[in-house]
Order: sequence, then C-alpha cells, then structure tokens
Amino acid sequence: MSELDHKNAFKKSIYYHNGALLRKRQKETIENTPAGINYEFNQENLASNVKDTEIFKLHKFSFKFKLFALIKRYIPLINIQNIKRLDLEDKLSYTWGKLVISKKLNYVIELDTPYVLTYYNVFFFRLLKPVIKFLLMRNNCRQIVCISEASKKCLINELGMELADKTTVVYPWIKNRLDSSIKTPSANIRLLFISTQFSLKGGRELLLAFTELRKKYPQLTLTLISNLTDDEVAKLPTGIDFLTANIDKKELNENIYPHHDLFVLPSYQDSFGLVYLEALSHGLPIVSTDRFAMSEMIKSGVNGVTITPPFKYYLDDFRANKRYWGVDLAKLTKEMDIDFDYVEALGAAIESCMLNLTDYSIASAHLFETTYTREIRDFNFSNMLIRCTSD
Repeated sequence: MSELDHKNAFKKSIYYHNGALLRKRQKETIENTPAGINYEFNQENLASNVKDTEIFKLHKFSFKFKLFALIKRYIPLINIQNIKRLDLEDKLSYTWGKLVISKKLNYVIELDTPYVLTYYNVFFFRLLKPVIKFLLMRNNCRQIVCISEASKKCLINELGMELADKTTVVYPWIKNRLDSSIKTPSANIRLLFISTQFSLKGGRELLLAFTELRKKYPQLTLTLISNLTDDEVAKLPTGIDFLTANIDKKELNENIYPHHDLFVLPSYQDSFGLVYLEALSHGLPIVSTDRFAMSEMIKSGVNGVTITPPFKYYLDDFRANKRYWGVDLAKLTKEMDIDFDYVEALGAAIESCMLNLTDYSIASAHLFETTYTREIRDFNFSNMLIRCTSD
C-alpha cells in the first residue's frame, strides 16, 4: 500500500491529549502529523513555548510537583489520562504514556519506555504488571507506539509476547538532512558534546579522555554545550570551547552540527535522545554507550563506536536494572570514583572514529536516510493508524 493510500484509508480524526507543559518531541509529533490525516489538539497548550529544560526547572521548584513526586515514590500509581471531554467517542485519542480507563474511548498510547506507565517507578511497575497488561490488552487500546525497538523489546520482555501484535515502532519526528556534506579526516578534528546534565551524560570521563587524546592529537578540539558553574568552566582543559546549553534547534542545525566532525555523548542514562538523531542527520559519526536504543542509532564499527558503561541502567535484555532506578543518578555520576578503564575505552572509541571518519560519516548519513527520514516516519505512523481501524 502506498503512503497516499495509507493516509486515505484512515478516516477518523485524531485527538492529541497534549498537556500544559508539552515536551518538544510531543509538540513535534502534533505539528508534523502526516498530511491528509485530520487531527485536533488543545491549541492553548500547544502555543506554550516552554523549552524542555525550562519544564524541568518548573517541576524542580514547584511545590505541587514535589508533593506528587513524594506521593508516587511511596504509593503505587498508574499513569491515567484524565479525559473530561464527552465528544471523543468517534475520534481516536492519542496519549503520551497515559492509559485510558473508559472503554468507550479508543486510543493510541506512545511509550518512551513502559515504565512511564507507573511514573518511572520500576518496583511499582512490576507490582502492577497484571493491571497494566489487562488495560493494554483491552480492545479500546488500539495500538501501542514505541519510539524505539528497545522500548518494544522492553515492553514484551516485561509484559509478554501477547502485546507484540498491537505494538508498532515509530521513531520521533526529525527534520530531514540539512547538511549533505561528508566528514573527512584532517588535523583539526572537532568533537561535540551536548547535554544539560554534564556528569550524567559522561562529561567527566570525556574531559579526561579528551586530555589524553590531545597529547597525541594537539589540534583536536571539543565544543562542550552544557550547564557548568563559572568555576567549572574556568578549570576546563585547553582546546575546549564552552557554550551554555540554551541554544535553540535552529542554531544547532545551522551553526553547530555542520561545523563539527564527531558527536560524543557517553551517557549513563538514556532511553532515546533526539540529539543522536540530529547528529545522524548531519552525517556525524557518534560515540556513546551501548544501552537501550543507542545501538539502533549507532552501529558500532559502522557509523561510530559504542562502549559499555561502568554500571548498567538498562540490562542486556532491555529491562530496567532495578538497582539504579530510583537512585539520584545525577548525584551518583558526579560523586563516584572515576573508572579509568572506562575513560581509556572512551578515548579508544573516539580515536577509532577519528581514523575512520569518512566511512563512518557516510554510514551515519546512510542510516539516517534509510531509517529516520520524515517520509519513513510518515509511512510508519500512517500504517499504525490503519491497524487501529482493523479488528
């Protein structure tokens, strides 16, 4: 079935249940619904132009958020979509990580990981498995959209193969490639790190690996886009350009990614990460860890290198490692002793990418063009909607 046939085959209208503080990925899902598909949403909420980093700050200092965080830590809760409208029975509701109780409302639920269904509390997720599985298996839950293959595998490994037939992988929306250039080796290799959470995303280890690499490659540079104190910035090694992490996507796509050769983000905790897709869209080789969905965007030895972190936030079967969920990982990764074997492995991974820069760059561009383009996403999203209408 062609893409046009897919769009014409879906006759219902989608209603997106977008909240007041909508993350960028969710907002882009709404704004980039495939052409020809009717949809509705809360326009007032979508007009909110709050950045993801600002949402985190609003939550961090909100009394209501702190109280709810305390409640969900000690009381088993399931993430339920509060639906007040009574005119949605003829529409297909679309939620982000929220289950719908009413049998009268057909819906699609999008998951970054299954644990969002209990507000990322793994203990309560496993305690409430029978209830969660029952709700997901009900006929009114028409499709489960996982934003990665890892998320789908995690769901099936936690709740069973019965959910496989109603689960579709649809990667997040990303702009098609803006930069068609292929990276080539030179004496001035430029590394790029982007994250607001410096230690959690492996920033400490990267600085040490970079310092060692500079002894062998003195013209190597690193652009660090993050949040650091003035004292921390003053102590950065030679060869590093620091930028505060308040740069919008337009600036990143036009003036940051195109002027770098290699993206490095050795994260301890990531279920996905749009920055990896953005790097791919610019043909950048990538160095990261081998957890969860990272290996879908980084084929180690092909378009980059993945390494195993000192501790595993996700296990090899894609399920959560309960030892580290519920732990303040930002604090842990800032205060724990440096694993110098890991630093050495990170340095070797970066050097491997430097030596294979052109081949890896071509492979990154190819991976993006064959897996993550808007046209591919539109087709998969439309195909998912067709499944919603079949019994």
